Parts: sequence; C-alpha cells; structure tokens
Amino acid sequence: MRDRVADGCEDRTAVGRSGEIARGLADERDAILATLAAERSSLQRIQAAHEDLGRRAPSASVSRRRTSLRSQETEIRGRIAQEEDDLRGIIHRLQRMDGLLAARGDGSAGPVGLQRPAAKGEADGCDIVRELLRNVSGGYGGRVGPYRIERFLGKGSQATVFLAADAIRRVALKVIDSNSVDISTWGALRKEARRLASIRHGNVVLVHGFDEVSIDAGHDGGIHRLAYTSLEYMQGGTLIDLEQSEAGVGRLLSPSRAVEACLAAARGVMAIHAAGFVHCDIKPHNILTDGGQSFRISDLGVAADIGWDHTKAAGTLAFVSPEIIAAHHERSGRYPVTTACDIYSLGATLYRLLTGCSPVEALRCDRGGGGSDLTPQSVWEAFNANGSLPEPHAIRPEIPSSVSEVVMAATAFDPGSRYASAADLAEALQGVIEELNPVGCGPSRRRGWFW
Repeated sequence: MRDRVADGCEDRTAVGRSGEIARGLADERDAILATLAAERSSLQRIQAAHEDLGRRAPSASVSRRRTSLRSQETEIRGRIAQEEDDLRGIIHRLQRMDGLLAARGDGSAGPVGLQRPAAKGEADGCDIVRELLRNVSGGYGGRVGPYRIERFLGKGSQATVFLAADAIRRVALKVIDSNSVDISTWGALRKEARRLASIRHGNVVLVHGFDEVSIDAGHDGGIHRLAYTSLEYMQGGTLIDLEQSEAGVGRLLSPSRAVEACLAAARGVMAIHAAGFVHCDIKPHNILTDGGQSFRISDLGVAADIGWDHTKAAGTLAFVSPEIIAAHHERSGRYPVTTACDIYSLGATLYRLLTGCSPVEALRCDRGGGGSDLTPQSVWEAFNANGSLPEPHAIRPEIPSSVSEVVMAATAFDPGSRYASAADLAEALQGVIEELNPVGCGPSRRRGWFW
C-alpha cells in the first residue's frame, strides 16, 4: 500500500514538473511569435520603402538607399528563418508534452471534454459555456476542440470569449452553445468567421478558423453542440483598456494618440468596405490593440452587406448613426446600411476618446440628460433637438481645432456631409497626425488629460 502511495506521489511530482516545463515552453513559444510578428512588420516596411524608391528618379542616393535596404532585408529574412526553426522545435516538444500530460492525467491540463456540474441544476440548465466559465474560475481549464481554455476574456449578447491555446499559438476563442441561442445566431457566427477570413489586412483582426464540436454534458444534460471561432489574440485589449493602462483611470489619451488609433481603425474599415460589408458596430470596445503598437478592427458579428433597403439594422446606441436611428423611429422597415454609417461611428469613436463621452451623451449632457439610460427614443430625441454636436475642443480645450474639424465632418448628422469614404477620413487623420507629430517626432505617448 505504501509503495502504491509513494508511486502516486512520485507520479504527481513528475506531472507537476512536466506541467512547469510545458508552461515554460508555451511562454518561449509566445515570445518567439511576438518576435516573428515584429520582424515581419519590419520586412513589410522595408518592402514598402523598396516600392517607394522604385517610383523615384535614378540617382546615387537612391542607389545607396536601395543597397542598404537589400542588406537589411537579407538580415531580417535570416533572423525570421532562424526563429521559425526554433518555433518548429518548440511546437514539436509541446506536442510531445501534451501527450505525456494526457497519459499521466495532469489536472492542470483540464479534461478532454467539459465536466458536468457537481449537482444537477448547478450549471443553469447545463449551459456548456457557463460551465466553461466555472471550469476556468476553478483553475483547471477545459477544452474546446484542440484548444485548452486559459481564462475568460469577455461575454457579449450571444457569445463568450476565452483566451485559449493549442500547440502553436494563443487565440481569442469565441464560443456559442446550440442550446443557448437560436439557429440564426448560430449561422451568424459562421458568417462572421467567413467574412473575417475574406479580409486580409493589418488593421482587421485575423481569423484562424471556425469549427463545431459536440459535447456530452452528462447527468441528463444531453448533447450540446458548440460552435467556435478562433481569432488573433490582441493582448492589449480594447481602446478602453489602452486608455486605462496608458493614461490611467479617469484620464484620457492624448489627442495625437487617439487620432493614431482611429487612423488605424479607418484603414481597417477601408478593407471591410472594399470586401462589400458595413461593420455596423464600430466603437472603442471593438478596436483591439497589441499593447499600443498596432490596432485591429474586431467583431463583424452584426456586419451587413452594403445596401439601402435592409429590413433591420444593428449597432450600439451610443455610436450608431443618426440615419439608422431615424429609420428605426419612423418604423419604415427600411434601413440605409451604407458606408456612411461606419464613417459616423469612426468619428463617434474618436469623439469618445477625445472627450470622454460619446456624441449622444454629449448632446444629452448639454440638455441635462446626464448621458445615461440610452434608448432608441432618447437617442432620436437627442439628434432631433440638436443640429450638430458640441465641438470636441469646446469640451476639452487642449484639443487642436484641426482635430475637432475632422471629428465634426465625420459625425455630421447628414450622411452626405460626411467624408465620402473611409479612405478620405484616413487621409484627413493622416494629415492631423503629421501636424501634431512633425517628421522625426513620432506619435505621442504622453500621459492623458484628466477628465
């Protein structure tokens, strides 16, 4: 008996050491992936510089610059090749470690499936996604397909998002349960994955894949079908998270930093529009960052084909365009879902980052409404009672007038008075960036303004 106990202790100790090694390998993998991303970004900049030189008249300086770029490119490609070799080795070791941990029954790796509740009814009708949450909070994770759940990231109206990992990378895993949503929501997640997969742009979040898996909930919970989309994980979170981490709670980003983020978002929206979609829900929470160096548009869950006669529309009331609110109020059954809607929402997002309140909240504050308890009716009343928004620099005097002008043009109540395209908005924002940050100064990273 003592021998069996000792064997069990030794086995648990070995498993613990194996788990520590696996976690160390995973950290090393993530570091290499981050390095590769930075190297590839540098390579893209060099290739862009090559293209720019190709448009210039031949000269000795151009020739010297071209030679220098070729040397840099060769050096970077060599580093990338080495990093990729190292990554393949780590992935191979992780895959072997996963097999070892599974064979030994490592508790930290979590069950292959998802555990049922300890008592009937504990999981609120055996809702698998909530059970995932319970697993994560319990510290032992769970699995969805090939992905091991690490922690909870957030929950929307239909889907739950987790930080998860397979042997290759960490991802943001967006999960819905067939028993919790209707069939249209199930199809919407698949449609969102297809849309994201069709757009390859540096300012739109990357989709790695979409799949479904059946889970036996047991204990009369029946079979549940999970649909999940694995998305690029942006460790910096949303623009609101960036605001709090860079400026501090109760403070705002500097005007140049806010413009920088929205310029990247506008470029992402350009790609979305070029693919034939309107995002319909641009807002600070749907713009992600890796920590402030790059920005990506996310969440195309309510995106729609560009068109004038949609029978429904979606969005977040604080950032939705006036024409959508007017159509809802008129109950016409026809919504003008055009690119102008996203132009307004981009402007509204910049307005929020600059002033601390959305355009609608600013209107309601002017009228004593306090900017809370938004409903379609209250938003319509706010738009209807005002011809335009309070200018951002009237709320926050340090905002340059040139920034205010761009915001006011993007958020004009009349769609025809806004920028004609996301490209035009991006061009205007680029001009502001160049004005605020002269050549050689770079984007501002100073602390935010108190609000």
